[in-house]
Amino acid sequence: MKRLLTIILIFTLCFTAAVPALAAEVNADMIPLDSADITIEEGKTYSISSKEELFNFRDIVNSGSTFKGSCVQLLADIAVNEGSITCGGKNEEYNPYLDNQLITSTSDIIWWIPIGRHSGQTTAVFSGTFEGNNHTISGLIYDYSSGGGMAVFERCDGAVIRNLKVENFYFRAHNCAGICAKAWGGTIIENCFAAGFIPNRGLSGGIVGYVSPAYVQSGFACQIINCISACTIFEGSYHSSGISTSHNTGGIVGLCDNTEVIGCVNHGKISGTENIGAIIGSSGENVTMTDCENHGTAAGPDYINRLIGNQPDTGQHIHVYDTSKYAYDETAHFHACSCGDAINRAVHSFTYRTLREPSKTQDGIQRKTCLVCKAYFDEILKKEPSYTLEIENRDLMDYVDLWNSSTFHIAAKEGAHIKDVILNGVSLGPVTKVSFQDGDIIKIIFASNSQPEETPKQDKELSAAEKNRLIKGIQATTIKASSVNVHNGSIRITWKKSPGYKVDYYQIYRSTKKNSGYGKKAFYTTKTGKATTYTNSKSLKVGTRYYYKVRGVRVIDGKKYYTQYSNKANRRAQAPIVRANPPY
Repeated sequence: MKRLLTIILIFTLCFTAAVPALAAEVNADMIPLDSADITIEEGKTYSISSKEELFNFRDIVNSGSTFKGSCVQLLADIAVNEGSITCGGKNEEYNPYLDNQLITSTSDIIWWIPIGRHSGQTTAVFSGTFEGNNHTISGLIYDYSSGGGMAVFERCDGAVIRNLKVENFYFRAHNCAGICAKAWGGTIIENCFAAGFIPNRGLSGGIVGYVSPAYVQSGFACQIINCISACTIFEGSYHSSGISTSHNTGGIVGLCDNTEVIGCVNHGKISGTENIGAIIGSSGENVTMTDCENHGTAAGPDYINRLIGNQPDTGQHIHVYDTSKYAYDETAHFHACSCGDAINRAVHSFTYRTLREPSKTQDGIQRKTCLVCKAYFDEILKKEPSYTLEIENRDLMDYVDLWNSSTFHIAAKEGAHIKDVILNGVSLGPVTKVSFQDGDIIKIIFASNSQPEETPKQDKELSAAEKNRLIKGIQATTIKASSVNVHNGSIRITWKKSPGYKVDYYQIYRSTKKNSGYGKKAFYTTKTGKATTYTNSKSLKVGTRYYYKVRGVRVIDGKKYYTQYSNKANRRAQAPIVRANPPY
């Protein structure tokens, strides 16, 4: 018994370290539940800081208030009964003890009645949000009841229970659990921990006892996410009302349909007579279990340590996704179940490497490898066509980059532009790429941006009315941005300003997040307002997606005025493709 308590203490400390305590402080917006006569209003936040307030909360729910649309914050650890609760062995019929003294019906203790238990003609259920703030409810004791369910919460419909620890408890009944006995209606139980003793008639779990499919309208009846159980559960043990035929006991949930169980871990000891699982006792339809582990024991009548007590040999298939490795196809990678179903599907992010350069007589081979799943595919690089390339004003050229052996991508330096591209004597205009065939002649002409933009008056000579009009025009100016990957590993951003108002220069901002992280200082500032491109070649990490936004700046009387930001152009950085003989 001392060893079990030591294990529970260790896992409690681990859980506390893994889930930081939330900073929930009493404020004017919180309403203490210091009376059982409080009228509950939707949208309000209520607080529990003592045992009496916990009882008031329970009594308000059990009188018919669901707390739907409201939040309850637990602001302190609460011990309903002080002292260490333990459980006797099988030869003692699993009887409860408090500080090594047998608990009987006449013992001086507080018997726990769960939140969401029927009271007379009232249907009691909790449908709000319970924020545990990583606090602990302990010292709960209940014994010898033939009906209902036993847990902190008996019935939850569309509720959210999170960051709650329940320790040092004893529940002997039918349909028991550490957190919630019965859940449905999309209830979410997340980041919760339970460590106690559950000798029961059947249908029990360390976190949730039973997820009812009868109340499901659509989607999942319940989600159990990142929960840990260190409970000792004896299914089919002695009970004054006999042994239930609804066995089904699991380390996390006893019986469920339409349920997601994600990232949960069992450290407890579960034993029983039928359908005993370390994570799920018995599963029905539409149940998924992902990233769950067993570090305890789960012993059935003729098996041990099944994650799911009723394995799929019953004809019901349970999705179990292997997240230790990726499966993939030509476009995406994903985590797969043995049946072929998949989750976490994402498009490949490729880096490229040339295995064999194309020549005039032989096709090349290019390998593209996903940075995430490491899947690779080989592509044919068509053999090089024979071409003639002429470049006029080469000093104004940023790059002429050969892609796929038959297409040139073209860019001018800042302060210059592409004047014309001529293919076999036919002008194509200032295009940024040109495709060619064997024997073609390509001529590319670059030119300087030498023409001054029209400025009728110097800014300092403007009248107040003209200046005001100019400022409003600049602030209304829009910019459209786009981006491409360059084969040398760079990312090129190109933009176009709406006509009407000149700018003195442009600011380019960069982030790895779409809606934040750009900072107050521009990542790059152009030298003139005639720039239309910027090539980001430094501080790039292969596989990372970068977002760029651009704005223009006009200085009037020493003060800066800004255009509107452009749209956010984005690209994932790729490794450079190294060709044996690049054209330029």
